[in-house]
Amino acid sequence: MKKINSFKKMKAICLAIGLLTIISANAEVPAFDSDKPVTTFSTNYTQLFNTTWVGTSFYGQWDAMEPSVFGASDIASGYLQFVWPSKRIIYSKSVYATPYTFTADIDYTGGSSRAGVVIRAYATNITNSEFLQEPPTDPGFNREGIAFYPTDDGASMNVQFSAVESGRTTTTVSKIVVPKLATTTSLRERGTITIEDFGTTIYVYYNGARFIRIDLGGKIGSVYTSGTVYDADMVSKGTFTGMEVLASGKVAVAQRDATLKLYGATLKTVVPANTTWDNRPATTFTTQYSQAFNAVWDGATFDNQWNSVDGFGASDITSGYLQFVWPSKRIIYSKTSYSTPYSLIADIDYTGGSSRAGVVLRAVATNAANTDYIQQPLSDPGFNQEGIAFYTTDDGASMNVQFSGVANGALTPITKIVVPKPAGVASLRDRGVLKIEDYGTSIYVFYNGSPYIRIDLGDKIGNTYTSGTVYDASMNVKGTFSGMEVETVGKVAVAQRDAAFRLYSVEIKIKDLGTSLITGSSQFKTYQAGSGIVVDLNGLNGQQTVSVFDVQGRGLLTRLAKGGEKITISNALKTGVYLIKVQGSEKTVATKLIIK
Repeated sequence: MKKINSFKKMKAICLAIGLLTIISANAEVPAFDSDKPVTTFSTNYTQLFNTTWVGTSFYGQWDAMEPSVFGASDIASGYLQFVWPSKRIIYSKSVYATPYTFTADIDYTGGSSRAGVVIRAYATNITNSEFLQEPPTDPGFNREGIAFYPTDDGASMNVQFSAVESGRTTTTVSKIVVPKLATTTSLRERGTITIEDFGTTIYVYYNGARFIRIDLGGKIGSVYTSGTVYDADMVSKGTFTGMEVLASGKVAVAQRDATLKLYGATLKTVVPANTTWDNRPATTFTTQYSQAFNAVWDGATFDNQWNSVDGFGASDITSGYLQFVWPSKRIIYSKTSYSTPYSLIADIDYTGGSSRAGVVLRAVATNAANTDYIQQPLSDPGFNQEGIAFYTTDDGASMNVQFSGVANGALTPITKIVVPKPAGVASLRDRGVLKIEDYGTSIYVFYNGSPYIRIDLGDKIGNTYTSGTVYDASMNVKGTFSGMEVETVGKVAVAQRDAAFRLYSVEIKIKDLGTSLITGSSQFKTYQAGSGIVVDLNGLNGQQTVSVFDVQGRGLLTRLAKGGEKITISNALKTGVYLIKVQGSEKTVATKLIIK
């Protein structure tokens, strides 16, 4: 009896040891994404190709192998068409540092399957963008970055890595095949691939389901050389060594000899967790002025917003942007002096000459005589001697943030603080979107949607700040200044010294006034009656001037009336938001009108 009990105990111990061994072995391989860092992303770029073509968004994000080759005709069928042998490669202007996510809604309906998505590519120019689709051997796809493209039968996904590029027939690649999910009919049909790139680990989802995981290793400098590819069940589908996987790189959509349809694309980058950037005032803005320069010239809108030196006209937007060509046509400055808070958004790039061009805010430019201060350098290299200027360094690696003292000609003192470009941005001289939110004592600067620069102002004397600190997005101090002259209120400007500067669009937003703004003790009413809009001036006395403005600040109509009257405005206004202002000798009253 004792022998039997001893045997049972021994058997139980052996089973327990075996079970622990299995559990321990399994614990070495985590579940597909159980170890994925908790990360908050914000959309850096998103575009659907089944609606109106927006070239500014597209070319703000992508370089095309054949420059400017895509247009409205390429989305006429509800997707962006990649037709072999032309129009076959787009690659991001930015180099993306991890973590980031890339989502593409794509399908393959003709030709081969040699088309797809590429990440971590080193494509710096049109010449080597060929590497993004040129196969090392046929059949194949790319010899640059990590490529994802289906097999010809649509039953599996090729995950392809490459070694150091050495030519079309000699570049070494590792191709690892991962079978499609059971719920997927064919990977050649339309589907959404989402790649979440966290550095040493990359997670791939297909139509929202777990699909492929890549673990990278063998890092030498900024290059991984080895790794393992798993399926959704964490079964290894293959390993690779001796490859060249960059720690950061560009993303691309490319094709070799397939007919690829891209329905939409989205790129998201990480939201910095630093709480100092989450403390911006909760402010709702409304667009006061917005203009793109890739359409028909709207001189009325432009001239209503800007004073300019040497004038601009339709001939200045023939290439899809407003051109600033030195030495003429070099300055535009707002007719309005903006009180905080407001925001300025400019889609700009530098393609020739120096980098002495950019955006200026809080400038005191009252006439053409002193507009030269907005772009006249104090000493070369330099840019302005008025307001706060934002302009790139010549190498595009950093942004100059320049403050000036009291204007004194060539002797005007300045403080120039240099802030390195954000991670993932190839060059600040490339096309990008600069957004500045000015809240008075603090100014927040974003580049392509990501936090970039913060300026805190201090030592206010009257209407002028004299000192301050400039931080990067992580709140590292990049420099301080004192003895300068930063106005509380000023004009905004776009100017250049000796650069060939391109302005694709510009937008200015002011604080939303809510449903109404009142500076007196009474308020008028507006309501619709039949085909008209009624303005009821009950409670106001004396003669009143009733004006209607659109969101760009353009006056649409003006009527004279007396206090207590009800006047009817013909409802010929289009759907949108308008401002109705009633101005009398004692008070000014305004309200927002929304026509749906």
